[in-house]
Amino acid sequence: MALSTYVKISTVTNLSDARYAAGMGVDALGFRLEEGQPGYVTPVQFHGITEWLAGVALVGEFLGTDTAVIHEIAKEYPLDYVQVESEEMLSDLQSLSAKLIVRVNPESIEGREDLEDYLSQLCKQVDWVLIEPEGDYSNLPLKDQLTALNLPLVIGFDVSESTLGSLSTGVKGLALKGGEEERPGFKDYEEMMDILEALEVDN
Repeated sequence: MALSTYVKISTVTNLSDARYAAGMGVDALGFRLEEGQPGYVTPVQFHGITEWLAGVALVGEFLGTDTAVIHEIAKEYPLDYVQVESEEMLSDLQSLSAKLIVRVNPESIEGREDLEDYLSQLCKQVDWVLIEPEGDYSNLPLKDQLTALNLPLVIGFDVSESTLGSLSTGVKGLALKGGEEERPGFKDYEEMMDILEALEVDN
């Protein structure tokens, strides 16, 4: 199975999401590893999910933990990426063996006159930049602006089967969000399935 662009699934909380996404050829799965945060995955849950996976990168997602704590947590998990919310944290995390991602809320960059320069400098500090809101958000003009920059950006808003055509080759890829199971082992994949199937290509 192969997809036409890089895809990350954010905030994975269950094995159903993880196995389905990995089977579809998704590139990276994100797990929130900070206790007390929405979508937190315990060490037992993380290992119980990831032991069934192969060929997909694992991302530790951190919303606000200080860098010293991230260093300690990263030692306990086989992470390919560490994702943080603040660019100020990046210099203290350069020594990690995992690659770095910084998540930027699209609302915070609306209307920036220096948008290209700002994101270009940010991209130099990380493997790629995730542009993703915490909740619902829609701004097609901003998305068009971002896809025209030809930077390693992963876009996590205005992503649906109907908007995939506007995702140009100028960005690295797109991000979708995982969700809660209806009950253990049962998940409604309809939206994720539509998008991933639309991205499928023949090997």
